[in-house]
Amino acid sequence: MYEIKSIKDGTYGAYEYSTPIPADYSFKQMLAMARDIANANGYEASIYDDENEMIITIAPEQYSMGVAA
Repeated sequence: MYEIKSIKDGTYGAYEYSTPIPADYSFKQMLAMARDIANANGYEASIYDDENEMIITIAPEQYSMGVAA
C-alpha cells in the first residue's frame, strides 16, 4: 500500500507523520492528495510505495508577496 509522508507543526514543534493512500486511487489522485497535504501543512509531502521507497516529493505552493506573477 502506498502512503504519503510529511511534516506537521504541533504544540511541541514539527513532527513527521504518514497517511495511507486508499488502494483504489489512481496516480493522479495520489498526486492531488500529496499536493493538498503539502499545501495544508506548508511542508513537502512525499509518496512512498509498499517497499518504503520514495516515488516523488511535492513541494507546497508558494505565494508571492505583492508581486504579480
